[in-house]
Amino acid sequence: MANWHELTSARAPLEQIATELARRAGAEHAPSVVWPLVCGAAMAAHTRVLECASGTLRIEVLDPAWQAPASELYTEYLAKLARIFPDARIQRLEFVAVRNSR
Repeated sequence: MANWHELTSARAPLEQIATELARRAGAEHAPSVVWPLVCGAAMAAHTRVLECASGTLRIEVLDPAWQAPASELYTEYLAKLARIFPDARIQRLEFVAVRNSR
């Protein structure tokens, strides 16, 4: 099993790849492209990026059970976004519950 040093040293190349993906996607699509890399596959399966404007990334939470875990990781997500996609200057995350269409 990998030790802590091996895992942390692998992070930099992965973040460089994510930064390149964001750059290639362009400002409009980059938040949606990098979000799964920021939050991980499990969280990404229960959320989706709505928009990024005025320094706020709005994320729809598709399952109410994932609202609390998403909020608990707020600071970690902001830090990852700043490393991966610094040009977006995201300063705030807004998690919104999915709207019922009934």
